[in-house]
Amino acid sequence: MLVILHPNTDESAEEFKRTWKHLQGLPEIRLQKHHVQGKGQRLTEIYLIGNTTKVDSEEIESLPSVESVIRISH
Repeated sequence: MLVILHPNTDESAEEFKRTWKHLQGLPEIRLQKHHVQGKGQRLTEIYLIGNTTKVDSEEIESLPSVESVIRISH
């Protein structure tokens, strides 16, 4: 599962910390962050690695700082 954060998300902001803490609490899931620095903005992607079949993508999308969620496998 791929979680895309809003552009230029500040990792020291409370919204990011709440989102990260929630994702860390998912059972059997490992997180991996990836940053892409463009000319005008920085994008942050968080990969959820593991058994994501029971992860509710709508719940993840409702977290602060999350722009979208893409389910990679079912």
